[in-house]
Amino acid sequence: MGQWDEMEALFESELYRNVDEETTEIIADLLDLKEYQINKEEYRTEEGGYNMCHATNELRRICREEGREEGREEGREEGRIYTILDNIQNLMQAMNWTIDQAMD
Repeated sequence: MGQWDEMEALFESELYRNVDEETTEIIADLLDLKEYQINKEEYRTEEGGYNMCHATNELRRICREEGREEGREEGREEGRIYTILDNIQNLMQAMNWTIDQAMD
């Protein structure tokens, strides 16, 4: 079991379903749960504590969204590079240039 799996199992346990405010703040700071800190009342339980299971699920969702966006951006950048290379190759063919001629 990896560290993420262990942490996930811990946060899914009953221990984190009704956490006091001070502990919640420490966990949120350590995990950089900005969304949680902004909307922490959404995680309040009927018992008066906070449900950190829900907060950590939100963290995973945000991380996945950020990862997807980074992947899309990398794909767009790679596409731009290939487009430029194709344009250069097409120009060289149209001008009947070798690589050495194009570099001069």
